[in-house]
Amino acid sequence: MDNFFRAVRLSFRHRGTFILTVICALAVAMMWGGNITAVYPMVEVVFNGQTMPEWVDAEIAKSEQRITEFDQRIAELKLALTDGSGLSRPQEIELGNLPTRRNAEQEALDRNRWLRPWIHAYLPDD
Repeated sequence: MDNFFRAVRLSFRHRGTFILTVICALAVAMMWGGNITAVYPMVEVVFNGQTMPEWVDAEIAKSEQRITEFDQRIAELKLALTDGSGLSRPQEIELGNLPTRRNAEQEALDRNRWLRPWIHAYLPDD
């Protein structure tokens, strides 16, 4: 551990270089994450043997199903809350988290619906 702290002391002699190095490392990490995010749907399509139009249609169907499931679970928990039986602590936490998860799924659905006409128009079906 002494060697680590000695290296830290040595690096602070060149603060500007150290700060610039950290900034560049963060920029590279953001670009790398962006590349993975952009390429992931295409990798998923290739591994599943689908076309992009099939993939976007399947994602829309999955999102609609998940939203329905979230709505049903929220209704169940609210019914249990109002009928007097009360909720356990994990159920209260779940009830707090479900609207956020539903909203995230709704955003994914909206994004895929927005992309759908472009994917069907410009990407091959076979």
